[in-house]
Amino acid sequence: ILQIDISTIVSRFRRKGKTPKCLDKIFEELIKQRRLISTNDYTYSQQSSWASWTFNKLTSSLTSLMSTKIPVDQDIFVIKELVDKKAQQVIESLQSHVCVATFDCVISYGSFID
Repeated sequence: ILQIDISTIVSRFRRKGKTPKCLDKIFEELIKQRRLISTNDYTYSQQSSWASWTFNKLTSSLTSLMSTKIPVDQDIFVIKELVDKKAQQVIESLQSHVCVATFDCVISYGSFID
């Protein structure tokens, strides 16, 4: 699992119709620490240039300072630590299958999935 749906997580913690009151705070803190990143923000950050990325980081920081609550109700979030780990595994897999560094950068789909 590389992403989570907050409403699903909340429903999993629900017992006898009640959810822990601290869940909102936990999600807010994980988002502030950038351990959870909305899929839209993550996709955008992967496609943007350094200049636009810096501008968006500055504006989002200012926005987060002005707003008291981060909206997490209906968004899907990427778990950054897991994405980073998986990316490292992919890189290691690619490097372990390379015979000639400049020419042999293609591996089979089965090797990639493993």
